[in-house]
Amino acid sequence: MTKTINLNGKTIQYELTYKKVKNINLRIKSDRTVFVSASRRVAQNIIDDFMLSKADFILNALKKYQSRENKPLIKYFDESEAEQAILNLCNRIYPVFEKRNVKFPQIKFRKMKSRWGSCNPGKGILTFNTQLMYAPPECIEYVVVHEFAHFFFSRIIRLCFTMKSQPFCRTGRTGGKSLDTLVYILQKSREIFDNNILLCYTLYTVYEIC
Repeated sequence: MTKTINLNGKTIQYELTYKKVKNINLRIKSDRTVFVSASRRVAQNIIDDFMLSKADFILNALKKYQSRENKPLIKYFDESEAEQAILNLCNRIYPVFEKRNVKFPQIKFRKMKSRWGSCNPGKGILTFNTQLMYAPPECIEYVVVHEFAHFFFSRIIRLCFTMKSQPFCRTGRTGGKSLDTLVYILQKSREIFDNNILLCYTLYTVYEIC
């Protein structure tokens, strides 16, 4: 159900869901929707007090997501150029995987909401998001290598960096993040990591098993 509350002079709308949970849970999505879940035994005034205690956090998060939406996306390629770049990368890195008897996969492209790419090992298909035209070249390299690596593993262990608080390129599920936020994360990574450190780190894990 939809509820509203006044936080520091601003009216905030949120979706309240009753669940079998012990605590009151708050989630703010990148499209600036606010979700709260609580047990049916929790009175509304308790939920209101909880929201008021989180006022600064909620308002700062909403402001952050709004600033990202207002920031224009950098288009690195046309869609056809991005597709050709991905095909070139697939051909370039394939010899590494050929040594493990991986057949060259069928490459597909489509617009996806929550993934940069996907791999179907059983059918030998790699699918890439056409929106990668908004991603820096080194991040596209990372996505291609990552998806190829799924032919070795049913689940890829996500890369962990010492700068855990910083955004970085990655594929896979996105926890409901919007495309704008995903692109922002990919582009921001270029400012944080030097050159092709993401690609080098991924290639290192691949070569280690080849």
